[in-house]
Amino acid sequence: MKKHLIAAAVAGAFAVPAMAQVTVSGLLDVSAINNSSSKVQAGGGTAVTDLKATGTGNAASWNTSVLTFTATEDLGGGLRATAVMISQMQEGDASSGIGNRERTVALSGGFGSVRFGRFVPAAAVGFHVGGSATLPGTNYHLSTAGAAIAAGAAPANRMVAGNTRVTMERSSNTIQYTSPSMSGFTVNVNYRLVGTDTTASADKAQTTQSGLNLVYSAGPVTLNVGMQDLKTTTEAAAGAAAGTTEKGDLDYIFGSYNLGVAQVFASYAKRKDSTATNNGVRTNTADINLNSVGVQIPVGALALRASTYQGKDKRSAAVNTDDMKLTGHQVSAVYALSKRTEVIAALGEQAIKRDTAAALPTATSKVTANTITLTHRF
Repeated sequence: MKKHLIAAAVAGAFAVPAMAQVTVSGLLDVSAINNSSSKVQAGGGTAVTDLKATGTGNAASWNTSVLTFTATEDLGGGLRATAVMISQMQEGDASSGIGNRERTVALSGGFGSVRFGRFVPAAAVGFHVGGSATLPGTNYHLSTAGAAIAAGAAPANRMVAGNTRVTMERSSNTIQYTSPSMSGFTVNVNYRLVGTDTTASADKAQTTQSGLNLVYSAGPVTLNVGMQDLKTTTEAAAGAAAGTTEKGDLDYIFGSYNLGVAQVFASYAKRKDSTATNNGVRTNTADINLNSVGVQIPVGALALRASTYQGKDKRSAAVNTDDMKLTGHQVSAVYALSKRTEVIAALGEQAIKRDTAAALPTATSKVTANTITLTHRF
């Protein structure tokens, strides 16, 4: 008996702790055929810049290729820890890198979950409208974080229409609480604070971001309502120009209803970004209202999808302050070869029209794209 007790004590002293369960997954997106073109006419001019891009085997015409590591550990007492690292893996993309898309650790239990790290908050995963340029004739890339195409720039070789997400994008230093589902309702609350103060005479900067997201899902109905506020304040260094305050406000509502033979979607989003100096000069860098509708029809292994959007951007610009009219549409067919592999055929268009003075031509731009893409999830 004594020998058994000694053996058990020795074994316990050298026992290896239980390891977390680690899984590797990912998504690979490669287009067999991908074509896009842009036509840009600046306000006050008659010349049209017509640019085209085409390719085969291009990466990420539809999705972003990623590699994901997920580790989970049972902490006991109903508490679980989950760590996630998502890396963007795209050829020729400078933003690719280990853990560049998401790095999070979460604790979950009967209370819900609390997540820390770098990710897109639930309150910001809405309907992206973006658009960073204020010059007439530039193009809003609604599906690529608001990047603009100007005259003389090649069109992005990827789909550009139909994805109307408005987002403050993924951010580090973020905390998010997600409640357990209660009668179909789930609540997400997020907060972020980043501040720097190097010396008493140098710039002080502080960024805060907060958001609230409410989701209702029961039977065929899904309703998603969110709001997100972002504020960055920079104080001027001694003897320098006035400091600045940048604000971003996002509000949206999204709903879907499954009719059985088809699922219909509708959304409305509003985003307003502004920059103000401490001496009172304010510039609206975005003032966008956007609404969209869509439908998805399953036909066995095939899913037919269509969406359209329209809206306005009333931002102020140095050249003029006329409203910009935003429109776009997209149709696609997705065929599931298996549970993890899909073939996607799609075409889309997005356009911007901005009226100038009565005697001058209208500033316009239009981007069209079509693709046949193969995606695989593992």
